[in-house]
Amino acid sequence: MAFVRELKGSLKLIFNYIATDLQKKPRAFNIGLFTVFLVATFLTALYSGIQATPAIFIKLAEDQAGDIDITLTPLTGSNDTRLASNPSTLSMPLLNSTDVAARLNGTVSIRGVAPRWMMPAKFLNPDDETKHAAGFLIIINSQLEKDIGIGRKTDFAEEVLGPGEAWLTKSVNDLLKLSGI
Repeated sequence: MAFVRELKGSLKLIFNYIATDLQKKPRAFNIGLFTVFLVATFLTALYSGIQATPAIFIKLAEDQAGDIDITLTPLTGSNDTRLASNPSTLSMPLLNSTDVAARLNGTVSIRGVAPRWMMPAKFLNPDDETKHAAGFLIIINSQLEKDIGIGRKTDFAEEVLGPGEAWLTKSVNDLLKLSGI
């Protein structure tokens, strides 16, 4: 019983102090209230963003892969001792996409096979070699990819590249300062 009386007295003292302080310094109270509101809003937005992260990464992966359902890659020498011991092995192992397409032909759930070669590259401006950019070179068969529907969500999916043509990102073009683009 004594504990309850002491608790009531302490709470009454605290509330009286807050009410008196609020009357004397209303601006400080408003700043504190706004600060709590701001922190709560920020934390709620942050938590909501964390909840949406898996969907964002799935969309990014889908866009980067061009709606690819499966990616096959060859074994490298570090993964397969048979390749490491064979001196005639290419330093950049490739898959036989013709063989893969033949083996998967007739599979109901696969619409087609389109090979892509992706490798790091250095891009140079042919008129001024001091202007260069590092990036990834992706070699594709754009007609085949269009025919089987790969990259259907991209803006350039309807364009088919001709001989000697390439797509170039705006950031690389800005670094190279190419004319006529």
